[in-house]
Amino acid sequence: MIINTTHRFILFSINKTATSSMDEALAGYFDADEFRRRALELPRLGLARRRVKDKEHRDRLIRYGWNEVPALKHAPVRWLKDRWDDLAPEVAWNEMYKVCFVRNPFERLLSVYSYHTQTLSQRFPDAQAAGSFEAWLQMGGTGSARLSMKDFIHDDHDALLVDKVGRYETLSADWTDFTTRVGLPGLKLPHTPATRSRHLPWAELATPQLRDLILANPVWRADVEYFGY
Repeated sequence: MIINTTHRFILFSINKTATSSMDEALAGYFDADEFRRRALELPRLGLARRRVKDKEHRDRLIRYGWNEVPALKHAPVRWLKDRWDDLAPEVAWNEMYKVCFVRNPFERLLSVYSYHTQTLSQRFPDAQAAGSFEAWLQMGGTGSARLSMKDFIHDDHDALLVDKVGRYETLSADWTDFTTRVGLPGLKLPHTPATRSRHLPWAELATPQLRDLILANPVWRADVEYFGY
């Protein structure tokens, strides 16, 4: 998540949608230390249900910074909206241009699986233990795979909370449109492989069985249908 009250934009980050590259491109436009200070003044960050988890996130925020806390970097739009007046009282929520990027749910699930079984295998032993992408889908995925992209950008009453939904598949054009809109024309999006994992494209792995498994999951099916993939 990148917040800039001067250019008045918020870029929300869904896992596996080129967020590392976007963070790098916009790092100079986000006073992460200031927003870390403001967040730490909140009675509770509200990043997890259990208080012990909230303390762990707070400790990590102190030590590493805003976007090094996954629950903050990938916090849903409604989380920030509920706390906006405390975090940025100088600018009204409705004055901020809010952007988020989504990705083909089939490709995204494959990317999350590969990431959880390669880079984050120790953090997600269940993903490694599944033994295959198909078995992982059957168990409902792990971590961020279980979260809906649609829910990420809507409130509890199903109202859309962002002004622009860009797509990973049209990343260059949508990035240009976004940066031009907020007064940063020509800002390049670097190729940052920080969280890149190795896997074949979905098109080469797709089978009717895998597609049916994904569509049988209500969360994944909702994303496929809502975003028109």
